[in-house]
Amino acid sequence: MKINTTKTELKRKRVFGEFFTPLDIFKNFILPEIKAEMRKYIWVDLFAGEGNLILPILEIIPSCEREEFFKRHIFLFDVQETVVGKARQNAMEYGISYELAERNITLRDTIENYPDFLLHKDLPVYHITNPPYLYLGYIVKNEETRKYLKYFKNENEGFQDLYQLAMMNDLRNDIERMIYIIPSNFLFGSSVSNYIRDEFLKFYNIDRAVIFEREIFRHTGTNVVICFFSRKTNIGHNIMTFDGLKINRDISERKYRLDPANHYRAGSDFDNFVEKFRAGKCLNVKYYLTMDEVKNNTGNIKIKVLDANNFNGKSYDTIIIGVNEFLYKKIKSNILFART
Repeated sequence: MKINTTKTELKRKRVFGEFFTPLDIFKNFILPEIKAEMRKYIWVDLFAGEGNLILPILEIIPSCEREEFFKRHIFLFDVQETVVGKARQNAMEYGISYELAERNITLRDTIENYPDFLLHKDLPVYHITNPPYLYLGYIVKNEETRKYLKYFKNENEGFQDLYQLAMMNDLRNDIERMIYIIPSNFLFGSSVSNYIRDEFLKFYNIDRAVIFEREIFRHTGTNVVICFFSRKTNIGHNIMTFDGLKINRDISERKYRLDPANHYRAGSDFDNFVEKFRAGKCLNVKYYLTMDEVKNNTGNIKIKVLDANNFNGKSYDTIIIGVNEFLYKKIKSNILFART
């Protein structure tokens, strides 16, 4: 019975593209960036689930002020009645009355019916969300998700995922500040993400990003990024740079440079390097050293290499190969043989 329940739950999550955000993700990576601006914005999540990306804001609001703060500053929406009920219950645990929780946490399909009444309030909207991830290819192939095809018509034709439609809805409604938890393919993907980056990053800068190179959701292997977006003052295509925090077994920082010539795809510096020299036909570069090439150039010179076909859970295995002088010189001279 437990197995069937798990399968049913996973199927439901897949149908809704629903993967709730762990509380520690919000508290560790988002709250420190926004807590100085609590009273400047209306804090909104259009795909709120149980409220984990907005409700913890109340922890830094004095208890005696939470009801009034919630009334003016917090609005949550979701398409599922059960999770709306759970979000309301969570709000009440922070001291919010049921009547107010019911008023400001509502059932709504915000992809089809954007809550534009928020745009007429006295404070600007700051949207923090983990929108549904559901790829168009999956939607087409599965009967229970084909109902979402209606979203991809007219002005949304050409986009590839529900999360991309959420982003474009914010763009069309002139939202100035957003934080999105979205699949890493937004930054690093090619065909699935070129169009959304070209359309979206004409209007928005990425101020910073947190890039998870490990799983953070229980029921999906999709790796995600947290992107902090702000509306450009000068709309147009331009090279942008931002600082990224990479989270794996260790935490590291690096600066990313996105070029509109490459559809703003992160990690395209290697391609730029190759294309620059390929035009002059003075450089021949391959991404990987293959076993076939090693077998065709065996010899007595020993080299330690990474075996990209064998990952032991922590790192790639290393092996010792014997090569001739020709291949040895080729390996030593090609500093970009291995591409991450």
